[in-house]
Amino acid sequence: MKNLNEPDKIVLYCDGSKGTTGKGEYIYTYLLTETGDKTEVKLHGEIKGLTGFAKLLGKLMSGTFKKATAKDMDALKNYLENRS
Repeated sequence: MKNLNEPDKIVLYCDGSKGTTGKGEYIYTYLLTETGDKTEVKLHGEIKGLTGFAKLLGKLMSGTFKKATAKDMDALKNYLENRS
């Protein structure tokens, strides 16, 4: 019987051309690393292809996006640690 390994990376891709901005690519990469009896999850987010006002707004909002993402990661951690 072949032993399958769990993934150590999950990549989510969102096509911004189908959203409200009508442009851009949003790529979220989750890296999973085992540390002892725990799993560490790191998130790398990337936005490509924005132009004009959307690009400026993205730069102005980067701090807000980071804070919101940190809250989302905390919520994910809480969910995973407390699910039955």
